Amino acid sequence: AAEAWNHEFFWSRLTPGGAKPPDELLQWIARDFGSFDGLTTQLHARARGLFGSGWSWLVLDRETLRLHIVNSTALIHPLGLGLKPLVAVDMWEHAYLVSGVDREEYVRSVLSLVNWELVCDDLLAAVNLSDEQTKLKYLVRLSMEDMKKLKHVMVHHGVLELPAAPHLTKLDFLPADEDVGVDFDSPLDAAMADATR
Repeated sequence: AAEAWNHEFFWSRLTPGGAKPPDELLQWIARDFGSFDGLTTQLHARARGLFGSGWSWLVLDRETLRLHIVNSTALIHPLGLGLKPLVAVDMWEHAYLVSGVDREEYVRSVLSLVNWELVCDDLLAAVNLSDEQTKLKYLVRLSMEDMKKLKHVMVHHGVLELPAAPHLTKLDFLPADEDVGVDFDSPLDAAMADATR
């Protein structure tokens, strides 16, 4: 399942002709890699250092809010380590050997096709706690009693109708009385409201 997710993610970040990195993303990249060239240099070095099959990733560390380049192989996946994938480079042999290009040329070609605007959107969503992984964590925090009620309704009645949309503060995901820099009428809450309709 992880490899299917990886490939879907890989292809979803590419667009014909690529897209220039927005200024906001370039600021993040400059802070953590010195420059866009510094990012690509590190990504090339990581990809060259990956022997066998695997993936090279540009990720956001959710705890430190810093960008990193990491490699993964076998069952290790950035999501399981608290890292938010932003760009994936498929380093399995089938990705570049078939076309007869070397790894360096392949990585350069992939990076020229990245939709950096989408990468920036993903980065900002993760920083603002409105990305898909945060939404999933939010749903998982439902109490066991609530989960049993939902299961009963779905299994025995075939429908899911909640009296009100779940809200971040109602589930104690975020404190109600503290300013945590999150708009409580955020896209996350709107998505949750849509999911319960």
